Amino acid sequence: MKAFIAFAVAILIVAVTPRHLAKAQNSKPIVVAVIDTGYTFNSAPINLCDQGHADVTTKFSFRRVPGDDNGHGTNIAHIISDRLIGHESKYCIVIIKYWDTEISAEAAVKNTAKAIRLATEMGVDFINYSSFGSLPNEEERLAVVEALEKGVKIVTAAGNNSKKIVQKTVTNDTESTNIFPAGYDPRIVVVGNLDTHGHQAPTSNYGDRVNYWEVGTNVYAGGHRMTGTSQATAVHTAKMVLEEINRRK
Repeated sequence: MKAFIAFAVAILIVAVTPRHLAKAQNSKPIVVAVIDTGYTFNSAPINLCDQGHADVTTKFSFRRVPGDDNGHGTNIAHIISDRLIGHESKYCIVIIKYWDTEISAEAAVKNTAKAIRLATEMGVDFINYSSFGSLPNEEERLAVVEALEKGVKIVTAAGNNSKKIVQKTVTNDTESTNIFPAGYDPRIVVVGNLDTHGHQAPTSNYGDRVNYWEVGTNVYAGGHRMTGTSQATAVHTAKMVLEEINRRK
């Protein structure tokens, strides 16, 4: 999807609650932050939170669901929501836009850290970050560690470089790579992509750092058909949310 990302800023934090939250509930609803390219409303149903959505790009805004000029974020949000139909009272999705077509890779890195910190301060349970980059960034790393220390589960993409992920900087090695944010902390859940036959997709990164494999090939959701570890990540996020819903029963 792109390369690296990161940031931080003091802003107003609002509580997030699902639109379809039942009056009688035994526990707080699960909140999933989709940090991506925003969201475009369409005819497909989606269980968005009432508030908490934000655009942390140069078009910074709060409370309004940020638009998607790429389609990637819309696809990711619907992949998660489509797999949780029937559980609308138990969870909701908050959209945090960190990327658009007008920003640089450097700005995207700063925005990622800012988005992760914002999601952490909101008290989300899960962060789905369907992106990756080849260079580390200290501000991004600190935001990730802070989220993990507060109990946020981060699910991220293994990347689409057809390379083995290693936990060190490799020079003059075209077969291996390190991927971030996956490389920051072993508590991050890293997801690789399978093809429609259940085999490792040729573009997916691989190696021991990949925790789970999901079919992220040719996935249609939210009016978009896309392929990659991004889509596989969203599939696995939905599975983790469902497991948490069942655990809380």
